[in-house]
Formats: sequence, structure tokens, C-alpha cells
Amino acid sequence: MHSMTYGNLPSKIEFEFAFDWECQGSKYVISNHRVLGHREYSGPELWELLVELVNAWNYEGDEEAGELASSILETLGFEWI
Repeated sequence: MHSMTYGNLPSKIEFEFAFDWECQGSKYVISNHRVLGHREYSGPELWELLVELVNAWNYEGDEEAGELASSILETLGFEWI
């Protein structure tokens, strides 16, 4: 697990490596989320979602966006502390 300050993203290269390692050629699935529903994301799509979520947390104080970003990152081996 790679620890990072809450509200920061890993570098794009670190993210791509973690995504490839965890997803192994398949897509990242988010299921039954009250806003996003059920959706599958490629690496670039998930990166864009994370950028949006982190910006919503950092600049708008959107706690739900921060929690979702934190949860996604944790499944890829990144921990916000």
C-alpha cells in the first residue's frame, strides 16, 4: 500500500502501473453506486473520473467525491492518510 496525503493523486504513471496490475487487462467495475450506478472503466476513463472526484473534493469540499476517490484508490493500492 502506497500512502499519500488525503486529496492527492498518484502520478499518472503510478496510476497506470497500479491499474494494469490490479485489473490485468480488464476494466475497473463500479457497481451499485447511488450516483454512478453500474459502469466499467478503462484506465484512461478511470483516471479522468479520479481527477474530477479529487477536484470536487479539493475545490468544492464535496465529501462524497472524496470518499469515492479514496475508495477507488485504495483498491488500486493507494491509501489517503
